[in-house]
Amino acid sequence: MTEPTVIDVEICTCTYAYKDSSIAIDYGITSNTEFQKSTVYTLGFRSRKSGVKVKRRGDRYTTGDLLEAHRYAIVRIPPFMVNCTNLGDGLLGVYVRMEGGMKGCRITVLSKDGKKPKVNDDDFLQYDDIWYATAVIRSYQTVRIEELEGDSE
Repeated sequence: MTEPTVIDVEICTCTYAYKDSSIAIDYGITSNTEFQKSTVYTLGFRSRKSGVKVKRRGDRYTTGDLLEAHRYAIVRIPPFMVNCTNLGDGLLGVYVRMEGGMKGCRITVLSKDGKKPKVNDDDFLQYDDIWYATAVIRSYQTVRIEELEGDSE
């Protein structure tokens, strides 16, 4: 039996991109499960593989990248697929694809300013047999994705 997956997604910094007056977001992903680097897309087209390597720090794996406007990055961290999208104005959309749905996963928005954590039970939706969860965060928030039941293999 393996340990349940726990993933944290946060905005590390927001920078002003002077060329088109948009805000670029430097996001970070940390997990206790090993994963490969993300793929970055621009307007729905694959633009590149992330240049940032996945690093191991103790028992955690971490990576991140800079997302300009109209860009998103997809990373597969079993059993989840995580999509981080620059929504503009310093907002990061975090979309999670999962097999188990609400019973197999918990999405929590943690706040660094001392506010009570918000469990995102309202933002789950099902399409065919696959469940999705959504969350939108600012620079002072973190999305925690937790697998409630580990692999039984």
